[in-house]
Amino acid sequence: QLKLRVTQLLRNHSLIEDRDLAYEIFLAKVKDHGYGPIAESIKQSIGEEYEQLAKDQLVSLGIPFSDEHVLRSRGYDKTPDIKLEVPIAVNGKIINWIESKALFGDRESHEGYLKDQFWSYWNRFGPGLVIYWFGYIKQLDNNQEAGIVLADHLPTDILFFQPDKALTSKPTSTSLGDRSTNTLGDQPNTTLGDRSFGELTGSSCSAVAAQQIKVKRVSLSKSFSDLTV
Repeated sequence: QLKLRVTQLLRNHSLIEDRDLAYEIFLAKVKDHGYGPIAESIKQSIGEEYEQLAKDQLVSLGIPFSDEHVLRSRGYDKTPDIKLEVPIAVNGKIINWIESKALFGDRESHEGYLKDQFWSYWNRFGPGLVIYWFGYIKQLDNNQEAGIVLADHLPTDILFFQPDKALTSKPTSTSLGDRSTNTLGDQPNTTLGDRSFGELTGSSCSAVAAQQIKVKRVSLSKSFSDLTV
């Protein structure tokens, strides 16, 4: 109760009856360039600016996504800044979500974000990408295999799955006892330049990522009328 009251008075110093103390609190808040209300407002504004930059770049690349506001409307309690509607691949790593951080990634802040945010996103949405727009300590990028990739910009060398082209491939039927299933094969006709997303499911991608792509293919192929589960 005491802690709550102190927090309330710090946020609104006009509630403090002692005029001199209220004035000292006001000056302390104004001159706090790290965590004062003015500093926090500036941080928030810069953060929103860079988050919008990431969204604009995704739009220009034709990559569909949902932002945190849409995710919250769907009932998610932990939401990254950007959730990709279809996974992309960056340097052979599958990316399902993107978190924008308009700051420098030092060890203390990164470990805190891992605990409070990034692993929660990973549990809900799978592997993702964290962008530290002002750089980061390179040694912190040690969770790529686990599913969290760090960068200081939105990568442009991206492989992405194109469902429309993949579904143009004729499904093949394989018999399993009394059941039959249809698959799209291991190499869908999905290209970006002279490379395909199908190539990514080979040696350059982990088993977990390959399984994720396979699940995505099956879900997309359900639109075929002759698909039997």
